[in-house]
Amino acid sequence: MIEPQERELLELVNAFEKKLSESDIASIKELINAREWGIGFENLCTQLYEFEIPIPTEVYRRIKAIGQYMKIDRNYYTQLESHQSSASINTRSTSDHG
Repeated sequence: MIEPQERELLELVNAFEKKLSESDIASIKELINAREWGIGFENLCTQLYEFEIPIPTEVYRRIKAIGQYMKIDRNYYTQLESHQSSASINTRSTSDHG
């Protein structure tokens, strides 16, 4: 049976499938599926930050809520605050990592 944390994290990762490389997505999902939820979340945040992926405000709020709920070091998700945008998560530009 899938745990609520796992489902929430997989939904979040799936939202960025068109923004991050296939290998990044696969490695994050592998961690989540292995019940390494915290490490998977930290890696997702790190990749989003390093590749300067725009994050819709509502998705950032979700990331922050998950991080707080999981008691993850707040530096992982607060660094993403400056990446908030009103852009749709489903669009991909030529400058996106991929």
